[in-house]
Amino acid sequence: MKIDVHAHFYPPAYMSEIIRLGERSTHPWDQGWYGQIAGKASGNPKMWAVEERLQEMDAAGVDIQALSIATPNVYFDDCEVSLHLAQIVNDTLADLCRRYPLRFRGFASLPMGHGDKAVDELCRAIGVLGLHGLALGDNVRGRTLDAPEFRPVFREADRLGLPIFLHPMTPPGAESLQEYDLVSLVGFMFDNTQAAARLAFGGVLEECPNLKVIVPHLGGAFPYLIGRMDYAYQIRPQCREKISRPPGDYLKAMYVDTVSFHGPALRCAYEVMGAGHMLLGSDHPFPLGGMKMIIEKVKEMGLSPEEEKGILGDNAAKLLGVQPE
Repeated sequence: MKIDVHAHFYPPAYMSEIIRLGERSTHPWDQGWYGQIAGKASGNPKMWAVEERLQEMDAAGVDIQALSIATPNVYFDDCEVSLHLAQIVNDTLADLCRRYPLRFRGFASLPMGHGDKAVDELCRAIGVLGLHGLALGDNVRGRTLDAPEFRPVFREADRLGLPIFLHPMTPPGAESLQEYDLVSLVGFMFDNTQAAARLAFGGVLEECPNLKVIVPHLGGAFPYLIGRMDYAYQIRPQCREKISRPPGDYLKAMYVDTVSFHGPALRCAYEVMGAGHMLLGSDHPFPLGGMKMIIEKVKEMGLSPEEEKGILGDNAAKLLGVQPE
């Protein structure tokens, strides 16, 4: 069984709303994601065409996709707008999972930053709709995930033992990354990195040890930087203020997906995280994604059959409650 944990689905009703919001907004954060969506997602019918998606999954040998939305998620200043968008996304994903129970799982979106509304929607999406985890942005309109206002969501997710799929948002400093598509090529990777580091250093993962956090794109750069962060824990008091163990202990308890096209990078993630904390991910159907190519890259690593089987599906099956073959 092959399970792709990093696959995006944009409901048409959601897409129409965010395009309208992006066109009207002058907020720098909105301008950052709007260029990405208008250029890469809004004209790509694969984002919402279910039958075509199933055909591509079959061609690549992928049994199940765990679906989520990417930037801008449902993060807007207006609470009612954010909640309305979250409900569109979650209702649509739940319907897909009911229609195709053997092919899809769904990660819920939440109106983060709007008090109890986020926890209420979490309870509805998981408890009523039956979705399988959460999709959270690496930042919420520039606010970092270790901010106290987001802790109630993490506490509830911890209580339920939910998987949390992180995804890059418009990163701080995006104004310097406009040329060469550096926002997605570089900025997104470091948005992943800072989010993972803040969950570790900020004490979120110490307080909430049952969280199953999935960091895509091989964890951004944190597997490469984990030794640097652990050394800082030893020599810098501010790095020990909120945690009782080195940050690497928390980071290595996370999961990373395989969205990479570079064998040495996959090997680095494997050496740091171990096969048990790696998951198949493709970023389908964005242009830099590719289910078949990623599967081939994993197979080229030369792992044991059990390790390869774990990365390609069995590890995700445990997180998502899928009965493995």
